[in-house]
Amino acid sequence: MPSPVKRVLVLSDDSKVSIPETRRQLCSWLEGRVEVLSGPEGFEGDLSQVEADLVVVLGGDGSILSAVRRMGSRQIPVVGVNFGKLGFLSEFEAGDLPDGLEPILAGQYRESSRMRLEVQVCRGDKILHEGCALNDAVLSRSHNRLVEIRVWAGEEEITSYGGDGVILSTPVGSTAYSLSAGGPIVHPEMDVALITPICSHTLTNRPLVLPIQQGIRCELIGEESVCSLTLDGQVGIEIESGVQVRCRPSANPALLVDTRRRTVYEVLRSKLHWGIPPS
Repeated sequence: MPSPVKRVLVLSDDSKVSIPETRRQLCSWLEGRVEVLSGPEGFEGDLSQVEADLVVVLGGDGSILSAVRRMGSRQIPVVGVNFGKLGFLSEFEAGDLPDGLEPILAGQYRESSRMRLEVQVCRGDKILHEGCALNDAVLSRSHNRLVEIRVWAGEEEITSYGGDGVILSTPVGSTAYSLSAGGPIVHPEMDVALITPICSHTLTNRPLVLPIQQGIRCELIGEESVCSLTLDGQVGIEIESGVQVRCRPSANPALLVDTRRRTVYEVLRSKLHWGIPPS
């Protein structure tokens, strides 16, 4: 069991109308119980040097993805409070505050480790860009031109995907873009990767689930071809033919607070109405 929490960083997406007042009330409640830290100006600041025991994020799944990315290699346990539509990554809804935080401050929670993809964009041995994704790395067409992407698992070629692109997803991201593109649902604590084609031009190209330890490489095929690489829907890079995108598991997984309030399957039933017959 973790130690009692002494320092809390509160982050909020203040573009949502009800959040600023909730943040004010929450910080007032926390003061006197713990040290409340001030985050960087704006919601996109660097969090890699923050010395906190807990990060509370008020917003949606995108807000949590942003916070995890901005922490870099120094991951701090995150508890999300959902003000969005789905809130797959959130532990609480807004109405659960502040009472839901009381046992967490006392250290009565579990740290749930979630694999992230470490992504490198390379031309030969030269690294052009590096980043991490908790949900997915998506190679998709741009300029309204279809793309062909060759994919390897380790040193073995898998196949080439022709169409609108491919989604390289973590288990956490299996309920995000990959699911919308026809990919499977994978338990979020597994260490595997998903390859999901986007509008493939052949019926034989189906989603794959494979070990991530061997690494995955993708390369855009075709002269003067261009596509977009997007990490977690938040960071975008233009990719040219001959450039490789290399993915492997990050040595610094995301840490999410788990109070055992809901299981993975309860979240699927409540958020996606999974397994519930039509009425």
